[in-house]
Amino acid sequence: LLKTESGLKKTIEHLSWVHEICKKNGFKDGYHNHDIEFSTLYNQKTVWDSIFEVLPEDFPLVLDTGNAMDGGGDPFAVVMKYPKRMPVVHAKPFSHKDAYATMIGDDDIDWPAFLSLCLKTGGTQVFIVEYGNSIKYEPYKSSRLCLDRLRKILGRG
Repeated sequence: LLKTESGLKKTIEHLSWVHEICKKNGFKDGYHNHDIEFSTLYNQKTVWDSIFEVLPEDFPLVLDTGNAMDGGGDPFAVVMKYPKRMPVVHAKPFSHKDAYATMIGDDDIDWPAFLSLCLKTGGTQVFIVEYGNSIKYEPYKSSRLCLDRLRKILGRG
């Protein structure tokens, strides 16, 4: 749906409707990005901004760092622009040289600064390690390595 401006409008209407239904029934909702939310522009705004400048401030954002960067987004700028709206962050490494074939700590994200920003500004309560590439690292071991590196950065491991 996000590949057209009319599809974007339908998506925003649907997200707004879902958000109201969830609130009325005691559920939490949110929106997880892929690269298209940052690589596609309508009226000189990213899809991400088009969605979150319209939806209410109690609508949570689920920022996927790797997908955002893959689409040309800046995770730091996103957190700064939408403070207290990111209870969940998908910590996915990304490198402009190697794309997803990298590891937390070897990629293009300054993780200590980013994690601190999320905790202080983003309202982040949960970091989810998301690693879906097996070019350089074996599945499961790669997720474990990402988790271990994040724990070390946070002083928890």
